[in-house]
Amino acid sequence: MADIDFTDRSPSMALYAENTVGNHDKFYEARVDLGDDGRYYLTKRWGRNPSQRRGGQVKQESYPTMTAATGACHKIFNKKLEEGYVDRPWPHGQLRVPDLTDRTAVEEWLNT
Repeated sequence: MADIDFTDRSPSMALYAENTVGNHDKFYEARVDLGDDGRYYLTKRWGRNPSQRRGGQVKQESYPTMTAATGACHKIFNKKLEEGYVDRPWPHGQLRVPDLTDRTAVEEWLNT
């Protein structure tokens, strides 16, 4: 599957974290976008310098539903947090949806 470039679109969901402990200067970005084909795309981007987010490595996966894509996004993002990354606002504006597999989180999000 060829990667689809969603950088000029607003994502359905985006999470961003940085690891600046010690000599580290890394970022990790995960975003979910709805493709023109009706599938949801999880794009993971990471690299050494947060000021160069367009660079670094990129991996993209597609999912048939928003629930599946956001679930995968939260799973990998939580793993990064466990590895020492710190949750930060997405540099292009904070866009978040709750983990759609967590009914309580969804209800709280809908009531905000």
